[in-house]
Amino acid sequence: MGRKKLEIKRIENKSSRQVTFSKRRNG
Repeated sequence: MGRKKLEIKRIENKSSRQVTFSKRRNG
């Protein structure tokens, strides 16, 4: 359970980081 939660958190962090990066790139 803990491992699954960590994986989900990592994926969410990755996607959120990509969104912020693209947002900053576009302005």
